[in-house]
Amino acid sequence: MVSAGLEVVSDYLRWQAIRSALPHLATEFADEAFAFQSTVFGLPSQPARWETCVARTDSALGFAASKLYVDAAFGGDAKVL
Repeated sequence: MVSAGLEVVSDYLRWQAIRSALPHLATEFADEAFAFQSTVFGLPSQPARWETCVARTDSALGFAASKLYVDAAFGGDAKVL
């Protein structure tokens, strides 16, 4: 078991709060976050804005939107064997 001091845990929780808020902050923050990720993970370029929007929407609404599609496309008679 690894134990960490209160300061380390506090820093980790602070970073997680900031990281989760990055999509909602100004572009400068997102650019800095990408610069960091690019350095650490070697990402070649930032994804296009539309790709980021689609990924976030899918992440937030993926299952709910899929259920609506399945209900509309395969409702009623499609479920009868």
